[in-house]
Parts: sequence; structure tokens; C-alpha cells
Amino acid sequence: MSQHDTLLAAFETYKAENEKFIERGIKASAARARKALQEIAGACKERRKEITATKYSELFAQACNSFKKRKWLHQYVALALFWLIRVGVAYAPICQHPG
Repeated sequence: MSQHDTLLAAFETYKAENEKFIERGIKASAARARKALQEIAGACKERRKEITATKYSELFAQACNSFKKRKWLHQYVALALFWLIRVGVAYAPICQHPG
């Protein structure tokens, strides 16, 4: 299950439990609603990391394939590597020189 799906599922759980708590006054539902909110917060953080990693790994791939602008290549690669390291991505696309 992706972080996006986890986020949506946690939101649906929160919605149902919050409705039970507000409309019926079920106190146990309050704890389950709070737990769902905590899961939403965690899923949001992880999804943000995924989005940032995807964005900068695409930038890295674009820089590797952009041999027309060789004078700017080192700047693109340096920026992409900086962000990949910052978000904790353990992998990056392999750049092959068209030798």
C-alpha cells in the first residue's frame, strides 16, 4: 500500500470515528479518531519525502541526459545530489555516458 493510499484510508477511519464520537458520544471513538490523526500525520511526512525524492531523482536523471548543456551539467548534478542526500534517498538513477 502506498503512502497516498495509507493517507486516504486513515482519513476515512478518522471521519467514521469522529462521527461516532460527535453524534453518538462514544468515548472510545475519540481515542480511535486521535490514533487515525496520528497516522495521517506520519503518512503526510512520508508522502512529502516520497514526492521530494521523486522530484529530485527526475532532476538528476534530466541532468545526466542533458549533454547538450555540458557547462551547466555539474550544477544540475550537484543540486540533485544535494537534495537526494538531504531527503535521505539511498538510491539514484544510474547515469550512463553515451560513450
